[in-house]
Amino acid sequence: MKKIAIITARGNSKGVRRKNLRKIGGDSLLAITFKSALESNIFDSIVVTSDNDEILTHAKALGADIIKRPSSLSQDGSKSIDAVLHALDSMKIVQGEVTLLQPTSPFRTSEHILKAYEGFNDNAVNSVISVCEMHDHPFKSFVMEGSHASPVRDFKDLESPRQQLPLAVKPNGAIYIVSIAELIAYKTFFVKPFSLYQMTRDASLDIDTEADLELANYLYSRRAI
Repeated sequence: MKKIAIITARGNSKGVRRKNLRKIGGDSLLAITFKSALESNIFDSIVVTSDNDEILTHAKALGADIIKRPSSLSQDGSKSIDAVLHALDSMKIVQGEVTLLQPTSPFRTSEHILKAYEGFNDNAVNSVISVCEMHDHPFKSFVMEGSHASPVRDFKDLESPRQQLPLAVKPNGAIYIVSIAELIAYKTFFVKPFSLYQMTRDASLDIDTEADLELANYLYSRRAI
């Protein structure tokens, strides 16, 4: 039963140019993620899939296995799951466990990966998804259907103190662990039964804009994570 880490790192990012090669504290986002995967000492193979030759060259220099991804799977609307399925198909792997690690989560550490894997093994689940607490509680929102607005759950929630509402979390994009056979069968990372691994908001920082990158460098310099 192989344990595979797949790092998805496409080349054409509009929000942050050459995003996956940009640096925090001297290391590229790609290198930070690769090192976290390597230091976890979990994986039989750490694979970088990309459409970009510069990224693949960098990944190979780090020691990663590499897969050239077709441009059709590297567009703004492309899904990470399709890149993962393409990588598994390219390697002819249909059994085991795969962990998706996206370079845009630079404060996800080897310790986070290990703890998420503990949840995968201890809870006998098909998938584990890392999450963080939501800044804005979804129950304090409206759903619009045309011009009609209705609360997500109840009007009382809109006036309730946040502390009286149930904890709401969201996927933070840092870690997805799933059975390979189940992923291939259902084409989703959310394969039941699943469990959640909660991370702090700071550790969940996702790099999507230049401002995010500036904040990440500031937090790194302050060692605030």
